[in-house]
Amino acid sequence: MSTIKSSDEHLTLNADGTSKDIKFQANGVEKASISSAGAFTSTTIDATKLTGTIPNFTSTGIDDNADATAMTISSSEKVRVGATNDSDKALLSTWQNNTDAGTSIGGTSLAMAMQHYGGANSVVQMGLGYCNNHPPAVIGYQVETNSGNTKGDIFFATRDTTNDIAPTERLRITVDGRGLSQFTAKAWIYYEWNATTLDSHNFSSVTDNGTGDHTVNFSNNMSSINFASLATVSSGSKVFACTQSKAVGSVRVKTIQDDGVLRDEAAQVLIFGD
Repeated sequence: MSTIKSSDEHLTLNADGTSKDIKFQANGVEKASISSAGAFTSTTIDATKLTGTIPNFTSTGIDDNADATAMTISSSEKVRVGATNDSDKALLSTWQNNTDAGTSIGGTSLAMAMQHYGGANSVVQMGLGYCNNHPPAVIGYQVETNSGNTKGDIFFATRDTTNDIAPTERLRITVDGRGLSQFTAKAWIYYEWNATTLDSHNFSSVTDNGTGDHTVNFSNNMSSINFASLATVSSGSKVFACTQSKAVGSVRVKTIQDDGVLRDEAAQVLIFGD
């Protein structure tokens, strides 16, 4: 027989017998119940009254008006919005770490990292546009070093085809502020006849080899000697400048009068290449 029992501290409702439930009714209509196994069910729950952790809570949306899955938080703590699986990259946000940060620009593992980071050369990137396996454009960050609070470059990549291939890097902004691309100067310098640098970008120093003969040294080496170099002089007289003896770390500049005699002049040097 089921019983109701009260004491100084407790009110006990007992549904006696196997598989008997405790039921709560209002006006003859069941509103909630507690099964013999201890499971609580209710036709309505006022969520504003709930506190603490609710175990085994599930939902088909982010509110009670949703009719389909709107956002997914996976067991690996990844958040997916507007997609049913990893290949549908409407928005896929992951907390990057050393194991899941890739190094391929425009690859299929697109992510935005907020706190964690990958190892050196790891890529964290955001794809733009329609995406099957590769987005047509990418904006990303590539780790240069993961020591301390880390540092790295920003890169931009696009593809000039409708084929599903990874985009190509077009512009990179390095940690020291250089803009690297095929349409930006890799280095430039303006120096006086006595090898004094007036202003420069990616040039570290000027070596005076003698009258009208200087070597300008890069702060960051070029990838090869196959770069384009142009030198001019500031003087209005009949003097011209030419570049010689190109090396990955420097280029030699001579300022010459129209009669072939070397002459000290202020010069300007511009470098394009990789």
